[in-house]
Amino acid sequence: MVEIAKVLKTHGLNGELKIYLYLKDISLWNNLTLVYIDNISYKICRIQFYKEFGFLKLENVNDIQFAENLKNKIIYAKREDIKLEKNEFLVSDLENCSIYDDSGKLVGVVDGIEKYGSADIINVVLGGVSFSFPYVDGLIKETNLENRKIVVFRQRLNEVLV
Repeated sequence: MVEIAKVLKTHGLNGELKIYLYLKDISLWNNLTLVYIDNISYKICRIQFYKEFGFLKLENVNDIQFAENLKNKIIYAKREDIKLEKNEFLVSDLENCSIYDDSGKLVGVVDGIEKYGSADIINVVLGGVSFSFPYVDGLIKETNLENRKIVVFRQRLNEVLV
C-alpha cells in the first residue's frame, strides 16, 4: 500500500472530505477506483482538485459525523492500482535505495521519506549517521529503481543538506 493523501477535515454536510494530496499528479487519481483508510476499502465517487488539495467523496461516507471520524487519517492505494508511465515512479519507491554522488562515492541509504508541501524530505543513513535533504530540482542526476540506485550532484547536495 502507498500513502496517497491525508484527510484534513470535512467539507460540507454530506461526508465530503478535504484532503492533502501526496499523489500530486492528478492523472494518477483518475485511474483509482478504490482507496483504503484504516484497512477499510472505500469506492471513490468523485474527486475535485484545487492546488495541492482535493475534495473527495467516498461511497458510504454520507454524513458529517462519519466523515469527522476520518480526520487526520492517511489514505492509501494499492501500488498496482497506480498507473505510471514508463520512467515514472512514486517518491515512496525510493525507500531503501542506495544514494551515490556523481563521483561514485556512497552517500547513504534512503531510510524514509517525509511529505511536506513544498518538497518531500529524504532521510538518509550511513554508518549510523542520519541526515536529510529535500527532493528538489537539480539535485538528482539519475534514478535507477531496477538497481535501487540514486545518483545525486554532490555540489547541489551540499547546498541543501539538513
